[in-house]
This record gives sequence, structure tokens and C-alpha cells, in this order.
Amino acid sequence: MKKFLETIKTLKKTPRGKALLFFACYFLFFIIVLIVFRFGVKKPIGKYEYEKGIKNSVNLDINLTNYTYKYEINLDNNISTFTGKRNNNKEQFNYLDKEYLKVDNNYFINDNNLWLKTANPNTFSYFTDTTNLEKLIESAYLLSKTDYESGKVVYNYLISTNEIEKYYKNINIDIAEIPNEIVISADEEENINEIKLKLNSFCLYEKTCTNTLEITLNYENFNQVEQIEAVGD
Repeated sequence: MKKFLETIKTLKKTPRGKALLFFACYFLFFIIVLIVFRFGVKKPIGKYEYEKGIKNSVNLDINLTNYTYKYEINLDNNISTFTGKRNNNKEQFNYLDKEYLKVDNNYFINDNNLWLKTANPNTFSYFTDTTNLEKLIESAYLLSKTDYESGKVVYNYLISTNEIEKYYKNINIDIAEIPNEIVISADEEENINEIKLKLNSFCLYEKTCTNTLEITLNYENFNQVEQIEAVGD
């Protein structure tokens, strides 16, 4: 070490020596920066995986057509509840003590036994439509699958707002964010009885919430709903 320091002092006495020391220090600095960048900077966990989506072997029949349901939409701790039943392209449901009928994409409200055409009362109906749900889940990243002794199975997914917007508005965006979550619960026969969507990042990007958006979809009585009488039947 003493000999090394003496060599440094000797080099500092001449212009050529000073130049050699300068380039040696510069090279050492470059090596240190390269090492720190290579081993010290970590890529966000799962960023590219959940944005792209990973094909997996999970076979879930999301596109259900006959069931009863309860939907809870928690927007900044304000909960809206929809309860109803579906048979193919027809739905009959209740919201805020009002009775509604949905036929294809048309909505009607019961006004003293007279069905009047009305607007869709569910602002987030895109995320309660099973066809849309199936597309989103196919594009999501499967984080984990948990099997319980009872036969219940829980699937945890991550999905980026970038991916949701491709389907929701048919646009491509590129933002850094905390991923949205989708949690699916199924019984031992693989009937999906609950889908929970935690869409905080999505709703903040869309400016539809202040902090949180959580949508919980519960399904029961599969293939037990009888024919629903539509307007004009």
C-alpha cells in the first residue's frame, strides 16, 4: 500500500503522470457505475409479465348465461348493490328499491307495472358483463392458485390498466402503476361463485374515483333460472 501511494505521488509530479491518473480514475468510476447498474437496480417485480399477460392452463367458464347474482360496487367506500337473475339475453334485477329489466342492451324500469325504457343504472356494467370479464381474465397474469380441503379454489390475477384500456376503450396507453387485481373463487365443480375486481389504478387513471374501486360479483343457482318475461312477450 505504501509503495502504491509513493507511485501516485510520483505520477502527480509530471503532466503525463497526471493524465494517466485522470484516465485511471475515470475508468474506475465507469466500472463502478456499470456494476451498480447491473446488480443494484432491480426491475419492478412482474411489470412486464402482468402487462403482457401469460397464457396458462386454467380453464374457467366465465361466460355464464343462467344464474342469480348479487353485485356490490364499492366506490370510495360508497356501496351500490344490484341483485337479480339472468337467463341468456334477459336479466331482471333490483337497484335502489327499483325493479329493472334488461333485454340485450336495452333497459326498462317498472313504473306501476308499466315497463318504461330507461338508461343503464350501472355505471360499471362493463365489469359485470361476463363476456368482458372473460377477455380481461384471459389477458391477466395468474399470480397464484390456492386449493382448499373443502374443494374451493381461489385464483389471484394481476392486470395492468394498460391492458384493461385495450378492451375498455380500444386504446393503447403506457403508464407506470400498481397493477389491478382480480380474485376468482370457484367450488369443487369449478362453478365460479365469486369474482372480485380491485381496480384502484384503473379508476384513478379514469378519474372515476378518489382512491378506490372494488367490484364484487357473486353467482348462485346456475341453470335454475326459468324464462324471464320480456317487454312485449
